Amino acid sequence: MSRSSSVWRGLGAALLAALAATVRPAAAQSASVVGVVYDSLITRAALADAQVNIIELGRIATTDKRGRFRFDSVKAGTYTITFLHPALDSADVSAPELQLVVPAAGTVVTPLATPSPATTYSRLCGMATESKMGAIYGRVRSAADGKPAPGTRVFGTWLDFLLVGTRVKRSWREQGVVTGKNGEFILCGIPTDVAVDIRAAHGVLAAGPVQVQAGEAMIAHIDFTVPVADSGARMLAGDSGRALRPDSAPPPGSSVLTGTVREHDGKPIADALVGVMGFSMNARTSATGQFALTRVPAGTRTVQVRALGATPRNVTIDFPENQRFEMVITLEKRPPTLATVAVQGTKDGGDIPHSSTGFASRRKLGTGRYVTGDDIRKYGAMSLVDAIMIAPGVRREWSSMGPSVSIRGSKGQCTPSMYLDGMNLSTGERGAITELEQFIRPEAITGIEVYPGPFIPPQFDRTSVTGCGSIVIWTRR
Repeated sequence: MSRSSSVWRGLGAALLAALAATVRPAAAQSASVVGVVYDSLITRAALADAQVNIIELGRIATTDKRGRFRFDSVKAGTYTITFLHPALDSADVSAPELQLVVPAAGTVVTPLATPSPATTYSRLCGMATESKMGAIYGRVRSAADGKPAPGTRVFGTWLDFLLVGTRVKRSWREQGVVTGKNGEFILCGIPTDVAVDIRAAHGVLAAGPVQVQAGEAMIAHIDFTVPVADSGARMLAGDSGRALRPDSAPPPGSSVLTGTVREHDGKPIADALVGVMGFSMNARTSATGQFALTRVPAGTRTVQVRALGATPRNVTIDFPENQRFEMVITLEKRPPTLATVAVQGTKDGGDIPHSSTGFASRRKLGTGRYVTGDDIRKYGAMSLVDAIMIAPGVRREWSSMGPSVSIRGSKGQCTPSMYLDGMNLSTGERGAITELEQFIRPEAITGIEVYPGPFIPPQFDRTSVTGCGSIVIWTRR
């Protein structure tokens, strides 16, 4: 072979190699897709543990605790992206499907969000939302075995205010619905601007109340467990749900609650009052912050915790039947503040005790009903309401504003005016005792006067405004 032929073969091989290099497929280019899933329905915050799905690629990413997600190595193209979350499933609401355009390289930021409250209300309730109206949805399960509880009635009660002429008329409103075959419920037409007590009743046994105020969110989510064999949760005949047992002690429940109340730094809070909303049961914490509540009815209950100098707290707990539940409750400490009040009056001498209050003189007249400090110690009252209940004819009640008492007036049961050491604190306002219970211990009470009417001392008479009597509490002599 000649030298020239060898040269041409070498040049040909080099040319073929160069040509092959020019037609070799380029490395596939890709981009990243990142974003945050936001819950605009309930928490109004980033949504953790949501499953984000790029449908055409079959790729799924789970959001972290800050609602963030990320997909790497996504090929250029146009796709559909959406997400799933159990909260949406329980409300039978689906997240929107959005178009996702991915370039050949770079990072695509794609924010995702649940449907707006107005859209969700329309889907849940089949109607456009009204002003200051929302919905509550969830599922009800048995407190015995955790199985769905179909046929359970879920209902909300709240206090409605209506201006009639120059007077404000108060009335109780109620809205209810029955759970479906999987225990699901959707309660529509619930006001968002007031607190609403939500309960679930399976036959004569009820769970709750749980207080809800949806506010701007419009949509709230609550899951209930209902008792099936705990007689302590039995409602009174004809009870509308505003109180489970307002007058008498409930039969024993089957659950026990023990725990500790403490500050954020772990310091125990002594002498805190722990009770179960809707029932006449409470306990005070020891020096180590420990407490125990026995005979708690099974089902979903609201545990109320109050302590002097701390922000009150309500905790919702699902109590299983015939079991013990233990928890640690943390309160936010705050300095107690009371408005400055100037009181003018004349001293009425000669009374023993309460020489400056006239308590003994009025007690001798017998126009009202009277409770002394000795009575409070004798009956072992554990709260302000317990002390007031010693007086005959006083009825304990529960509302969305907390514990309250009523007496029989000229037109039936009514909420009396409240006085503390001669100062008028409320004029027949329901729930006024809630704030008083935070700083008035039963042992600090030296006397209570209850006046259903018509013979109310003039200085304690507000019947022209309330149509009801008055309760006067004395904490000093």
